[in-house]
Amino acid sequence: MAASRVNSDRVCARICHKYKYFFYFSFCLLCLQFFIGYNFYAVIQKKLESTEEWKRKAEEQLKRLTPPASFQAKPATFSKVPKKLYHDNEQIHWHIDDSADVKSVPSLNQSDKFKPNADKKMEITCVVDAKEARSAISRAKTVECKQEITKVACLAKEGRLYPTNLTSLCPFKGTYPKGHYFGCYKDVTQQRDLAVVKELAQNSPNNCIEFCLTAGYLYAGLQYTKECWCGDMYGLYDKVLESSCSSKCPGDPTLTCGGYLSQRIFSTGLAEKKKNPAPLVTDVISSSNESTARVRIVFVLTVSGRAVRQVKRLLNNIYHPQHYYYFHVDSRHQYMYMELKPLAEKLPNVRMSGQRFATIWGGASLLEAHFSFIKDLLSFVDWHWDYYINLSESDYPIKTIESLVSYLSKYKGFNFMKSHGRDTPTFIRKQGLDQNFYECENHLWRIGHRELPKGIRFDGGSDWVGLYRDFCSYALNSEDEVVIGLKQMFSYTLLPVESFFHILLHNSVFCGMWADNNLHMTNWRRKQGCKCQYKHIVDWCGCSPNDFHAEDFDKILNYEGKPIFFARKFEPVVDQEIINMMDIHLFGGKYQDTISFKYFWQNEYHHLDKSTTGNDVTRTFYDSFIRRTVRLFQSKSSRCALKVKEILEVNLLFYLDHFNGLVVQFNASLSEWQKSVPIEILVQQKHYYKILNPEGHIGRLQNLEIK
Repeated sequence: MAASRVNSDRVCARICHKYKYFFYFSFCLLCLQFFIGYNFYAVIQKKLESTEEWKRKAEEQLKRLTPPASFQAKPATFSKVPKKLYHDNEQIHWHIDDSADVKSVPSLNQSDKFKPNADKKMEITCVVDAKEARSAISRAKTVECKQEITKVACLAKEGRLYPTNLTSLCPFKGTYPKGHYFGCYKDVTQQRDLAVVKELAQNSPNNCIEFCLTAGYLYAGLQYTKECWCGDMYGLYDKVLESSCSSKCPGDPTLTCGGYLSQRIFSTGLAEKKKNPAPLVTDVISSSNESTARVRIVFVLTVSGRAVRQVKRLLNNIYHPQHYYYFHVDSRHQYMYMELKPLAEKLPNVRMSGQRFATIWGGASLLEAHFSFIKDLLSFVDWHWDYYINLSESDYPIKTIESLVSYLSKYKGFNFMKSHGRDTPTFIRKQGLDQNFYECENHLWRIGHRELPKGIRFDGGSDWVGLYRDFCSYALNSEDEVVIGLKQMFSYTLLPVESFFHILLHNSVFCGMWADNNLHMTNWRRKQGCKCQYKHIVDWCGCSPNDFHAEDFDKILNYEGKPIFFARKFEPVVDQEIINMMDIHLFGGKYQDTISFKYFWQNEYHHLDKSTTGNDVTRTFYDSFIRRTVRLFQSKSSRCALKVKEILEVNLLFYLDHFNGLVVQFNASLSEWQKSVPIEILVQQKHYYKILNPEGHIGRLQNLEIK
């Protein structure tokens, strides 16, 4: 027993000796963890104390800035509010006096501006708590823009930014009046009776009917307490007992909102949309025999950029002395305006817009611009037009103008607009119609979620339209409540041209004069090139169509038998071959011998264009090319001592859809001459490759051109 005890003690001693360092290390590590934990706790406490102190100081400063109730506060004092008060975790308090003599929030028509409580002076106390509005205020750079965003957010919160209810003037009504009850009907999960569902937290028969009416559906169904179903047909399944639809409505407990797979069906009061299918006209109206029946078109070309040659090519292919051509050039693109203005001076049926807008993608200024154009065009007593068709520099005809005139003449009086499809609630959400936006500082700021006006049918789709003159005059001049109310709402709407005319048409006396066709085809390849764009100018994800290429020619030809007359987008700097193919298709070999059939040049710099002078890097390149030219002349002859005076212009040159160099033009004079002469040079890049390791079998590509 003693021997075994001794052996066991020796074993324990060896183990303790072997693992004592491990125990020491573990003890030290534990102490370190306690130390780190204590310090972290201390830092958090200090941070919390500093945050509380910051909040206390901010509240004190805000109280000092808030005037007494007897004082009429003016938004100008907004500039005194320190920027640090605009914190994501804090509410913004601001006092606004609607009667203050400050710059009012702009709308499409100042005379139609929504004026809440205009008959009395009252101060609005507003807490801007929408995170989108707070973010916009913090990012805006100028005091004026911050003030305007704040005022829009406050009026929106109070429900006074635009009318909350409007009345449709469309004379077509449903078979049953709004709110008519049809009974309790069974539903099946495998095949739903109604098409679209929306969960409403405050569901009730009235709220569900209004939601389905806004979406343009004929019937509303309340199911399973919060579910609101919409559709244009119902009754796939039998009626059931009313006791199956006995669940209470969260929006009105005195009423019932259906049950499990049982729905109460109501009428929204709407009639089915009058789409008026307008097939393509096969016979062409003779200008000599039926000249009185032919409509006359005003083509409104809203252009920007520097592709002047492409704009002139477009005009050449749609030009006819009996039609009219109205150009609006973005106010930031002086070169385009400078090059197109001589056309208006030479041709009596070509005019330039008197007012130029700096439009941004999706901004309310786009709709404001269209109203300005329509006002101008209606005032031209010598222009007797019937249709208003808008085009851009990237549009191109795929049928002759003669066929377009024949088509519009047959369906004279109809308005041509493309609808988005059937699922209006999804369109409203994706389009951002349920959000307030405000445009300032050349940026479209998202203000926050909004409720759409009740009582009218919503729609939308493409912003390329063909509008009849009478409808244009109505949209511009009518004092109807629905017109005034929609103008107010669309002053704060994303992509307004894609919805305003659609909604107004469906809720006006013109609702029966609609053809679901915008006369355009668009090259949408959303998976290839439709990602989140325009984030730098709008608080929303945008998308642009793709350019057509030569391989898309057959796709365009598939529209031969359809009433489609224009396509987009065509850009010669991307692919001019497809534009040439369209010309041959429409006009034969009429233009094939012209130089521009193979070449395309686009201006990059012009000395008269003060709005786009280029940056220092590009100017340095241009200067280096000119200096190289001067040295080349001098190397050939000592008499060629050129003195450079100024750069005139620089153009990009393309040949057969390949970049072919820069054409640089400048003024220079010889030493013995007083008169300067223009000199034009072509600067081309070298095309070569070089094997860096000639002795080996593998080299490295140094220069590569990609189309």
